[in-house]
Amino acid sequence: KKKKKKSPRGLSRVQTGSRSDDPPCERMGVRFNLSIFSPLWFSRSLVQKKSDMSSVLLCSAGYDHTIRFWEAPTGLCYRTLQHPDSQVNHMQITADRKCLVAAGNPAIRLFDIHSDKTAATTTYDGHTSNVTAVGFQKDSQWIYSASEDGTIKLWDLRAAGCQREYESGSPINSVALHPNQVEIISGDRDG
Repeated sequence: KKKKKKSPRGLSRVQTGSRSDDPPCERMGVRFNLSIFSPLWFSRSLVQKKSDMSSVLLCSAGYDHTIRFWEAPTGLCYRTLQHPDSQVNHMQITADRKCLVAAGNPAIRLFDIHSDKTAATTTYDGHTSNVTAVGFQKDSQWIYSASEDGTIKLWDLRAAGCQREYESGSPINSVALHPNQVEIISGDRDG
């Protein structure tokens, strides 16, 4: 006889709204339910080190103009930031987990994750259309962004304004910083 395969032991599931005393986040009548599957090392660390929950950072955003932070073990929303002017197309968190950058239409907003303020600490204006991708350089000294306006821009966090701009000639869908930290790879609508 063949034995039935059990679900992998290395996965754990967290779902919002699973506890009746702690309802999930709601916005405009829409209930947010979120399922997270994590690898074995993560599951074990949750069981063995409950005090280390600060090491897990989970956030989501979208067309409702908000950025939400979630407790990974319970799936409950514990903080909401406002992104007032548009939807959030893309987000990135710094390696030191101090800042979050959110790409909208057409602005880029930088948030201090540990601040009590719900508004952005800095706004970067310069794109003229939807910002489709954003990210940090490994030391979090500058941000790179791409937009449907066909440009890639570099923003130094220590100085005001765009520091460099590259023209693609076509709306850009994605951008990534090469691990060598000196090359930017982009994908646009022309292929």
